[in-house]
Amino acid sequence: MDTPSSKIDKLISTATDLFMRHGIRRVSIDEICRKANVSKMTFYKHFPNKIELAKYIVIQLNEDAMVEYRSIMEANIPYVEKVQQIVDMKICITENMSQEFFNELTLDSLSEIHDLLIRYRQANMQAIIDDFSKAQQKGDIRQDIHPQFLLYILNKIIEMSTDKQLLLLYDSPKKITAELVKFFFYGIVAQSNQRQGA
Repeated sequence: MDTPSSKIDKLISTATDLFMRHGIRRVSIDEICRKANVSKMTFYKHFPNKIELAKYIVIQLNEDAMVEYRSIMEANIPYVEKVQQIVDMKICITENMSQEFFNELTLDSLSEIHDLLIRYRQANMQAIIDDFSKAQQKGDIRQDIHPQFLLYILNKIIEMSTDKQLLLLYDSPKKITAELVKFFFYGIVAQSNQRQGA
């Protein structure tokens, strides 16, 4: 027999899956309840409407992503590997999203969700910029590059990792990200030539 907590967990996981695949607008409360096998009374006991459920899910997705990000940053691995794992993590998150859901999160079509995401994005960006600054102080990355520029390039790497033309050149997206991250850190000049030019 389902306990109240298992019912709400099922409701949230079902809604997450449906929103990710079809977008928030296209999914109805009836559909969520039917697929989760919970009553509408259970739904309304926990969430006043679909938007509040979507906001709860967006918060959870962001918090889970930041826990994973922190775990990567605290790992005892070279900084290059940390950046590659972060890029892979971000790609994995967006790969599971339909275009509809992605648009609803990034465009101002659902203002409450969009505003919430903007606040989280600003906080997350600041955390990443702070980590770049710490890495510069430790000597992991060059000190003469603005941390915000590094963040901008990191986001471009994530965009490029899903480029269809680039995907044709590699066996897997992970190989693309490895190459892009290497390029980000080392450029195209061989390390022996870098030492000679120093």
